[in-house]
Amino acid sequence: MESNAFSELDLALLNALQVDPRAEWSRMAAALGVQPATLARHWEGIRARGLAWIALTAGHRYEQVASSAFVRVGCAAEDRAALTEALAEEPEAATVAATMGSHQFLLDVLVPDLTTLRGYLDERLPRLPGVRDIDSLLITRVYRAGTQWRLGTLDPDQLRHLHRGPDTWASPFAVDDVDRALIAELTRDGRAGWAALGAATGISAPTARRRITRMIRADVIELRCEVAQPIVGPAVQVTFLMRVPGDRLDAAGGVLGAMPRCRLAAAVAGPQNLLATLWLSTAADINRVERTVLGQVPGLEVHDRIVHLRAVKRVGHVLDTEEASRRVVPLAVW
Repeated sequence: MESNAFSELDLALLNALQVDPRAEWSRMAAALGVQPATLARHWEGIRARGLAWIALTAGHRYEQVASSAFVRVGCAAEDRAALTEALAEEPEAATVAATMGSHQFLLDVLVPDLTTLRGYLDERLPRLPGVRDIDSLLITRVYRAGTQWRLGTLDPDQLRHLHRGPDTWASPFAVDDVDRALIAELTRDGRAGWAALGAATGISAPTARRRITRMIRADVIELRCEVAQPIVGPAVQVTFLMRVPGDRLDAAGGVLGAMPRCRLAAAVAGPQNLLATLWLSTAADINRVERTVLGQVPGLEVHDRIVHLRAVKRVGHVLDTEEASRRVVPLAVW
């Protein structure tokens, strides 16, 4: 299904939710020029089909306490189907892509701390059916995250209506059992109402709102509107593994992160020190991207180009072969 199968209102609604995943329908309606009930109805139709969802993950400041790594996993051809199913069920594997090349899967592993990460990579992951080879790269800095990717369908005036202004950052804090219960509910439905969240966790609606607002402002949690491949349209997803001199690492990350089609750019620790995933229009764009980056960052070397066959899981949501969300596996990071 192509992106033009969706109405302009659908695309504008999804772009608005990318800007603010929990924005009130009334505020979005004012920006888009429609009734709040119309937006709610369109969203429910899209969400019910699994074509977009509000995903919950660790916030950037919480990730500085937690540990995350990109992990390549290899298996024999006959084990690929079984391992696909097994990896989809792993709460530590926030995102799973089936890939071409020397390894059959690329994982984004997200866990509470380095000790847990070491145990997962050394003990649990190797025991999954069919795992033959594991190669991991610890994430040390994120230059661009999936939250920053946009459909780009809103005009500047509409974006101004949605912009809340700068947040007042809360101090970092440790989540408690009530916070974890709220996180579990938001994982199931990132736009659940305050009253529903309070009722599900045994607290009042104002308390639910206060706690969730504090977690968002402290960057403990992050909500993002994810969209399925049919909405994006045809795309070639490629992850580049690169090496750049240390004094040019931040500059290279900035160049990649500024590219409109960049989904993710991060510094990593390992034989390569820079990784970026881009959603490109055609395979021919792979070489064009390389030329652009090489021209702007002297000394950069591209070590590998990992072409994604399909997304198996994205931010905890297990996807079907059309990359639509079918269910969610809560993340293990909290």
